[in-house]
Amino acid sequence: MSKFDFFRVEQERRLHEMRTCSEPTEKWPRGCRGSRRPWLVFIGPSPGGKAGLDEEASPRWNEPFTDPFTSPWGGGFKASMPSLLRVLIPEATEAERPFLYAVYNLDSVQKSRAPDVPEERMREGVKAIISLLEQSPPRLIVPMESLSFNRFKEALREHGYDVGPNNAFLISVPIYDNPKGAQKFHRALSGFRIAGNGALNDSIVVRLSQHPAHIFTAAYAERCAKAVRSLFERLAEPTSD
Repeated sequence: MSKFDFFRVEQERRLHEMRTCSEPTEKWPRGCRGSRRPWLVFIGPSPGGKAGLDEEASPRWNEPFTDPFTSPWGGGFKASMPSLLRVLIPEATEAERPFLYAVYNLDSVQKSRAPDVPEERMREGVKAIISLLEQSPPRLIVPMESLSFNRFKEALREHGYDVGPNNAFLISVPIYDNPKGAQKFHRALSGFRIAGNGALNDSIVVRLSQHPAHIFTAAYAERCAKAVRSLFERLAEPTSD
């Protein structure tokens, strides 16, 4: 069985469980939203927004998670999220993808900038996030920016997981859509395969080069997502002992 077939089997198993089984009753941490059986999980520092609201959890069971597409969510989510899902979950159909992903936040209080999220709340929140991930381990975990990636990686180590010593990989992802104008590039991508005896063993973590709220075109989102998917497939290759 190819890795693509294996990924598809995992996705179909999740979809079948949601169609045929009763919804679980486990309580979710505040600020976490999306499928209870995600194949893909995005991790952010907090819900964006300037109102400073403390957002409730919103778990879904056999119900599509389409909130980012219709933008009560701010920034570029409406433009970026469909392309991100299409590239990151290519085995699934367009109709299935909204059933197969979730967005977990380390803090539930809205902050428009990641550096403004209190460090103590992120460190406390990441513990709850790992517990939630272990309830239904996703295959791909995508921190949406550097702070979330670093806090998550540290917390995995504290929980006894092995995340490896060096997680930087060279890439070249154009930031601007105009190829004839001045151009900047994302030059590195961070990712690792989780190892250990816990439930998250063999889940893959790859950080997005740009937060989806700051991606305002589908083309830019596609370029960022292709880099993540490529590294994901590389990290998912069987390892020799």
